[in-house]
Amino acid sequence: MKQFFRVKYLVVSVAMLLLGCTDPVEPEYSYVEGLIYIDAQISTSVGTSYAKIYESNTDFRLYRNIFQPGAAVVFRNVDTNGAITLSEGEDVYVPPEDFRANNGETWQLEITLEDGRQYRSQPETVNAPIPFQEINAEYRKELLYREDVEEFVPGHSITISLNDPAETANHYLWGYRSFERPRFCQVCYNSVFRNGECVSSETFNDPYYTYGCETSDCFQIRYHEKIELLSDEFVDGLTVNNLEVAQVPLYTNADILVEVQQFSISPNAYEYYKVLKDIVDNNSGFNAPPPAALIGNLVSLNSDDEFVLGRFTAVASSTQSIFIARGDIVESPIEPILPANYEMVSGPGSATTTAPCTESRYRTAMEPDGWVD
Repeated sequence: MKQFFRVKYLVVSVAMLLLGCTDPVEPEYSYVEGLIYIDAQISTSVGTSYAKIYESNTDFRLYRNIFQPGAAVVFRNVDTNGAITLSEGEDVYVPPEDFRANNGETWQLEITLEDGRQYRSQPETVNAPIPFQEINAEYRKELLYREDVEEFVPGHSITISLNDPAETANHYLWGYRSFERPRFCQVCYNSVFRNGECVSSETFNDPYYTYGCETSDCFQIRYHEKIELLSDEFVDGLTVNNLEVAQVPLYTNADILVEVQQFSISPNAYEYYKVLKDIVDNNSGFNAPPPAALIGNLVSLNSDDEFVLGRFTAVASSTQSIFIARGDIVESPIEPILPANYEMVSGPGSATTTAPCTESRYRTAMEPDGWVD
């Protein structure tokens, strides 16, 4: 029974990791160190392909998932042998900004870690995308329960309508990207912003300094936290209305654009994400699947005995965006409102009050389609 609990908790930790939650948790049982987790996706939509690589670690009685920097990561086209090299970003590896896969292409993921360990995925073929209609947003004062704040938080429920193609087995996975203008492009705690980074300074003694964006067009990008998926087993050829596909928490009261992504995935990918969703949604139950359920389509090239958790998935994406004005919402946002505190600039020198809008997976200076000023 003790072994079951240890295995169960490890699976739950991996599930939260693959959804982007990397906060350390205090272990209650013994844990397996040195396990590699890979969450990777190649998509037909620009800006939605990525690879994340983590390794389990227990340090000072805290269970952590450590991002693995310095890896060589490649998307390889199986048909042409062409390679797309991913560059390292903020806890993620991403392809060139304009990259997108095409329908019908078959790809593999290849990874070489800094210490020489190598991993490869099975080939994944991109299915044809399926469109959706009638995207809507409904505000709810109690949208979902969040463990980090231990209460229900407000936000918007996003629904769509879907015409499922008849006589074909279709499997859907939904995600989203949201865009909102940040109050600051940089906050430096016990430091000041110089030459693109926060550095300590004996001259300034405030606990933090805020720096506005150098350009007005700067957008913070967030991603979905929950897994939403559907098999058309019971809706084949039917129209599904008011289908909830995303929950967007009220992080801030700033206006927001939500880009909903509908992914057409393979049956194997669906089964993997269904297990992952069951683990996340029922992590307090006693019937969590064993770790093998999270072993996807990745293998170690160095050892046949090494378990590799996670999955590389090829997805065909249909997208639609909806702009949501949130200025009239009275409920408090999740993120605390940090008061502005700018450096005092009294004359020429190195002091500054702004920071650049640095392009990354989580920030862009390009106005998203559908934004309303």
